[in-house]
This record gives sequence, C-alpha cells and structure tokens, in this order.
Amino acid sequence: MAIHGHGGLLSDKMLFALLLVISVAGADDYMHGDERAPVKGDQQESGSLFCATSADCSLAGECVAKSSCACDPGWSGGRCERLALGTSSAAIKTDEWTWGGSAVRDRQTRRWHLFYSAMVLKCGLLHYQTNSIVRHAIGTSANGPWTDVGVALAPRPAHWDSGNVHAPTVRFDAMSGEWLLFYESTGWKRGPIDCRDNRSRPAVYVSRTRRIGVAAARSLDGPWRRLDAPILAPRAPPAWDSSDVSNAAPHMLANGSVLLAYRAGGDGVALGGGIGVAVAPLWNGTYERRGRSTASSLFAAEDAVIFPSVDASGRARRGGLHMLVHRFAPIPPNGSKVAAGVGGHAWSTDDGLTWTYDEATPAYDNALTWRANGTRARLYRRERPQIALDASGHLVALLNGAWPCHVGRETEDDKDAARGCASYTLTTAVEPRGR
Repeated sequence: MAIHGHGGLLSDKMLFALLLVISVAGADDYMHGDERAPVKGDQQESGSLFCATSADCSLAGECVAKSSCACDPGWSGGRCERLALGTSSAAIKTDEWTWGGSAVRDRQTRRWHLFYSAMVLKCGLLHYQTNSIVRHAIGTSANGPWTDVGVALAPRPAHWDSGNVHAPTVRFDAMSGEWLLFYESTGWKRGPIDCRDNRSRPAVYVSRTRRIGVAAARSLDGPWRRLDAPILAPRAPPAWDSSDVSNAAPHMLANGSVLLAYRAGGDGVALGGGIGVAVAPLWNGTYERRGRSTASSLFAAEDAVIFPSVDASGRARRGGLHMLVHRFAPIPPNGSKVAAGVGGHAWSTDDGLTWTYDEATPAYDNALTWRANGTRARLYRRERPQIALDASGHLVALLNGAWPCHVGRETEDDKDAARGCASYTLTTAVEPRGR
C-alpha cells in the first residue's frame, strides 16, 4: 500500500517538488541472510525475480543477477531489511538516568564525541521535559569506552528553551565549517524538579511547549552558541503538527541546505505521533514543511535519524538516504512499550524526494547480547536510535536509550533505580557482514 503526496526539497538553495511515498512491505515472505554468502530472496509465486535494483534490497544492498540481494556492510536479511547487530554495552551508565545520544568522529583529532541526554537531580526518565540536559563524552571508538567531560547544553532561564535540552543530534556543516547540535526543548519556567529526597515526585508534562533548536560551534569541545528562537515550531490549528514538534533528525546536504525530519502530534496522533519533513536553505534559515507533511504525518513513528546510503565499496548511492525510527507497533496504547520489534526503517533514492517505509518489518528488536559476558537480555524499552559511521560511511554502531526493566505502573519511574532498572545509553556494534 502506498501513500502519495507532493512538495519540495532544496538543491542549490532552491526548493523543488518533493514527493514522499510510504509503502508497506510484507515481512513473512523472505528469508534471513547468511553471514558467509550473499543472501538470497525467495522468488514470487508467479516466478518473477525477487529484486531488480538496490531499492528492492531496502537500499542497503545490491541486486545480484536480478535474483538476490547482497547486503551492504551492517545490513542483513533477504531484503537487507535488518541491521546486522553484534554485542552491546552500556556507553553511559551512571547514578543519573540517561537516554541515548549522538556519536560523531572528529577527523582532525580522530576522537569520538558522544552527546547524550541526562536527567538531573535524581529524577527518572519520565521527568525529561523538566530535567533533561545534554552532556558530552569522548572516546577512541564509537562502541566505547566513553569518558564524560561535562555539560554541553543546559536550559537557559528566560529563553524559549528554559525547560530542558533533550534528544541531541550532531552533524557537520561543510559549508560553514561548523558543528551543529540540534535539540528539542520545552518552555517550562520553574527549573528542574528535585527528586533527591523523594523519588516519587510526579513528572510534569508541557508537551505543547516543545520546539526544535540548534547550536553551533567550531569545535566539538565547544563553546556552543544558540539561536535566540527555535528553528521549528508548531503550526496553527488545524494543522496535524499544531500541538508540538520534537525529535530533530537533520541531514546536511552538500550545498548547505538541510533536510529535517521531526516528530509532531504528541498523543493527538494515532499511536503516539508521527514523522514530518521540513527543509531550509541553511541551518539557521527558514524551515518549511514539504511533501505529505503539509497535510499529515508521513507515518506513525518517532525518534528519526537520517544518514546516507553507501554501497559495499563506500561509494554513496546517488540520492540515497536511510531513516531509522522508533517503530510504533499496532498495539494499544501506542505499542512502543509492549512490542519487541522496536526499530523501523525507511529509505529514499532521491535525496528525500521519495520515501519508502517498511512498516511491517522491524529493523531491530529489544533483544541484545552483552559484550562483557555473552549473556542475552530483553529490554523494557529501546528507543532513540542514533548511528555512528566509519570513514567510509558504513555503520559501526547503533546507539539507543535503554530502559532495562520496570517496576510499577507505566506512568511511574520512582521504584526503578533501586531495582537496577534506571535507563541508560546503550551502544551496539554493527557487524560488517550480515548474519
């Protein structure tokens, strides 16, 4: 099933027509791959061939002899529809709750930098709208170990981002030579909630004040300078994204323009919100909705991250983009807290002019194998996907916010820390060959 819409993208700082297509692919008709050889897909009952182009391989592999998909490094499955994940470790696990982060490599210093969300004053994850800040860690590998070096961004009193700073994504802008830290924030004005003497203090939700901002710096070590206003805010009713916007997912184009995926709709959208797309001629320019986003969400999901599609030799596929999301399963109330297949995948063959979303097949689930001892576990919640790429553009790590276990009602988090169930930032190695 495909849904079609019209709009535009930026090229040479001009807006052109943007067409977004969300198609649902079946999950049960294909085989998983084998790490020792290119994976082979099943032929259709009619006898027609399984694949014709790399797009038939989820833009994560090549169609070999027009009959099977040979997956790129980091991908697996008959259609290269799944991430080839290895072992996991806690990138950041402290006495404070953390919730995922963005990892990038400075090519000059060869150091890796991680920017992650952390809750202050001993409050749990459900307090993120009032207690989240962005901290900075450094390491020699995307899979750690990481060393925390301090706060990167915190709320600014008397500004639009006075409530929190959350969900960072860091990208390099080649046009300006600056690093950009995209984030979301709320307009909460009363400071962080103090849970140090009472873990049961209720969370405060001010979702309607959520906006997206950006900070810039010449160095990943800062200092970061922020704009005085958000770059993306809700539109006026009755727009589908009139309640709030969050979960910034930027992709920097070579000409300095920005493709920005975002989440909006809050609880007002079926299954808990949806993905939209906006574009701007420069990172600090005016962002305008394009494609289906002008009328509705593209599909029900959140926590998007966008990155280029490159083949096995490291060559970028012209116009090729991947999008990972936190997938909403069709289970009430929104599926995110009860389903195992939590990772979703969409891809584009033309710089975002057309998106295909595999709604039926998870790109990864909530199971993991610990690097330290080889034991397996399932997480209560695994969200906020972010990726780390090597110099060739291949995946080397998947980062997530991980909530390992939970005690009590879904709306509570006060009992978890004492049981070892506080959330943390997880890193999982991505294997070079599919399994």
